[in-house]
Amino acid sequence: MTLRVLPRRRVYRRRMTLTWWVKNPRYVNYILREASSAFLTVFAVLYIVQFALLAAGAGPYGRYLAFIKSPAWVALNVIILIFALIHTVSWMFLATAATPVRIGAHEAPSWALTISGLVIWLAISVGVGYVILRG
Repeated sequence: MTLRVLPRRRVYRRRMTLTWWVKNPRYVNYILREASSAFLTVFAVLYIVQFALLAAGAGPYGRYLAFIKSPAWVALNVIILIFALIHTVSWMFLATAATPVRIGAHEAPSWALTISGLVIWLAISVGVGYVILRG
């Protein structure tokens, strides 16, 4: 019995640049939404660390409070806030597209659900901000 060696097939591989996704706005939105989750994960971890330092006592938490006043820390939090806004708004648009709401025999328009969700989110944010800033 003789083994026959088959010739290798040539596979076509389309060349793509690293920025291929920038040409389509839908891909840009997708990439930004997915990247935003990494920034929100960083925020969640930092928040947990803050609670651990608070539980550790006044000394470690005092040093942490001094550290978070640095310009780099503030810049990081501004970047995280921007990505949190991108994440929230993009998921508001996705949620209404994925879960249609029926009222009787009619389906509510997704744009109305999106706008109402954004208005409710904004109202809650303003309310929480008012309570925090009022002290």
